[in-house]
Amino acid sequence: MIAPPRYRRMIAACIGVLVFASFLSGAPTAEAAERTFIIEMVNLQFQPSLLQADPGDVVTVRVFNNDTVGHTFDIAEFNVHIGTRTIPLQPGQNDSRTFTVDREGTFWFFCDIPEHASQAGAGYTGMAGRLISGQAGTSSLDLALYVIGGVAVAVAIGVVALFVARRKK
Repeated sequence: MIAPPRYRRMIAACIGVLVFASFLSGAPTAEAAERTFIIEMVNLQFQPSLLQADPGDVVTVRVFNNDTVGHTFDIAEFNVHIGTRTIPLQPGQNDSRTFTVDREGTFWFFCDIPEHASQAGAGYTGMAGRLISGQAGTSSLDLALYVIGGVAVAVAIGVVALFVARRKK
């Protein structure tokens, strides 16, 4: 059965919204960003111990040693090294490195001084943290797409329910 004329426009509008929302879901995400993270070394910990970026982001880490002993800051996958075992970043010193996050994944940063961090499985324990790339959660564009998609689905369900209810009468 063909829908009555008064419902055809509403159904066409719902289909249009759904098609528009499906095109948006394939839209590219925001462009690469420049991110700067301030990291404090204190009490044999990195604060913060969780950093989030997206592939393509240019990241600068600025590390401050506010502890009482020397430390290093290393992210092996991006060839980032601040201090070494023989010449660590001393208390009161700071240094920075800039690099491009070129892929998704979880990348551990750690202190390479013996007994400060230990490799445990695929990660580290002790004086260590993580840089998460591409899994940082939803961007504002993603959130907008979810809202548009949700509204479109709700409208489509409402139209179908209304059409079915009118048809039964």
